[in-house]
Amino acid sequence: MLSGLEARGIAAAEAETARARERVAAALRIAFPGVEVLVQDGDIYLSGRLDRDDARLRWIGSQLL
Repeated sequence: MLSGLEARGIAAAEAETARARERVAAALRIAFPGVEVLVQDGDIYLSGRLDRDDARLRWIGSQLL
């Protein structure tokens, strides 16, 4: 019984993590028009030209905490 409950809890947590990852990716797409945002294997990748001093990069860092 406990293993079934544990499995459902793990599945629910993984599903919520995937939804949160997609929400962050969507927010990044809005914040960085023209930059490609990919979600792959549990990671989020940004591809494109960004200025190192762009204040929006600090926003990304604040989302990781």
